[in-house]
Parts: sequence; C-alpha cells; structure tokens
Amino acid sequence: MQQERRTNPYPWTWEPAAAVGLGVALVGALGVQAGRSLALLATGHGWQWPPGDQLFRSLPGLLTGNASVGLTTVGPAVSVSPAGLASAIIIVEILLALALTLAGKWAWDRWGTGRILGMASRPEAEQTLGLTRLHQVRRIIRPDLYPKHQQPWKATRP
Repeated sequence: MQQERRTNPYPWTWEPAAAVGLGVALVGALGVQAGRSLALLATGHGWQWPPGDQLFRSLPGLLTGNASVGLTTVGPAVSVSPAGLASAIIIVEILLALALTLAGKWAWDRWGTGRILGMASRPEAEQTLGLTRLHQVRRIIRPDLYPKHQQPWKATRP
C-alpha cells in the first residue's frame, strides 16, 4: 500500500551489493579459521589462531584438510583428521550462514524497500496521545477497524 505512494529518487548501485559480498566473504574466511580452531580445541591442541599474515594464505591448505597450515605454535604432527576438520568447518559455516541470514532479514526490515515509513510504535503513540485520547479518536485513526455506525432508518430513507 505504502510503496505505491513513494518513489525512490536514488537507484541502488553496485556499491552496497559489493560491500555485502565482501562482508559475507570475510565472514566465510573467518568461519573456516574458527572451524579449524574448534577442531584443534576438540582434539586437545588448544585454541589456535593463525597470525595476521597467514589468515588468508592458509585457507587453501585448510580446505584441502591440513589443519596445521599457517600456525606457528602447533607442529606438523596434528592429530585432526581431514574429516573432523571438514565437519568442524561445515558446522561453523552453517551457524554463520544462519546468523548472516537473520542479520540480513533484520537489516532488510529496518532499511529495505519494504519498510514502513512514518509509523509510530505503540509506546510512542501512547506517550504522544495517551490511551483515553486514542480511544476517543479511534474512528479517525483506523476507520477500517472502527467504522461509523449507520442508523438503519437513515439508510432506507431516500
């Protein structure tokens, strides 16, 4: 209803989509590292995080099943199986995808094209108008819910 009455003076360009794409890629890369860290923690090696320069360089090795790539404190004899590493990474990525989906839904409801503009929340309306005043002017505020009562003798007369 409201979308037909308003126009978009500035069309969407590629920048917001690129920012969202880069954010999703960054969260995905960090999710792979967090999955490896959880796999190492579960096998008794402790929480291990790669140094900053190895954060993205170690991703190809991690995705091939090498859990020790990019780490300086764990030796090459890491007892994490490739299947255990992959399952930890998949679990973390599913949880991150769920969190990103919920955050995207919230952001779309808040700032997207389907948002409702100019509507006060219930506490704001109560603070501004008060319950008594809202009850008195309910037919003006919501005529679809509270129609004026028609007397049957006026409706039948010419």
